[in-house]
Amino acid sequence: MSRTKRILILPLVFVLACVASFFIESLFQQMTRYFYRAFTHNKLYFFGKNFHLFPSDYFILSFGIFCVVFTMLLFRHTFKQGLYRTLLVLALFFSSVAVISWINGARYIATCTSCKSGTHFTMGRSAIKYDGIFIAGLSIALLPMAIAEVAKWFNSAPIPISSTRNPSAG
Repeated sequence: MSRTKRILILPLVFVLACVASFFIESLFQQMTRYFYRAFTHNKLYFFGKNFHLFPSDYFILSFGIFCVVFTMLLFRHTFKQGLYRTLLVLALFFSSVAVISWINGARYIATCTSCKSGTHFTMGRSAIKYDGIFIAGLSIALLPMAIAEVAKWFNSAPIPISSTRNPSAG
């Protein structure tokens, strides 16, 4: 694919990712609440209705930027390598969200002072910072690919010659 076509595809990827973020936001919230409950052995309870009609600006923009950067990083690779890297990014995203939820859930339980002997902690659905967890998960998922790309870029750059003097000719 030519460089011009690649550059023209990126705005389309951004728009599609922003539209897709409207559909995945509620699923992400459900998954995060599931992780909170699962890692605290159902000691956390959530109350209230979900009055969140639209995702926040941070959620939309972070997912759009993530998809554009991820697409740019995939341009260099073959289909098989791209599929492998996509699966790796997905695995890192879900595992990082799970670890963040585990740490935060344990922190909520540990700081619970109004619990009945530490057995139940009730919190509102909006008490969890979903945007922060989502952005951290995306960043952690993309980090290994970005580091590999930067390392490849620095290794392929020619070494500049600082002087024309021959060091062995004293």
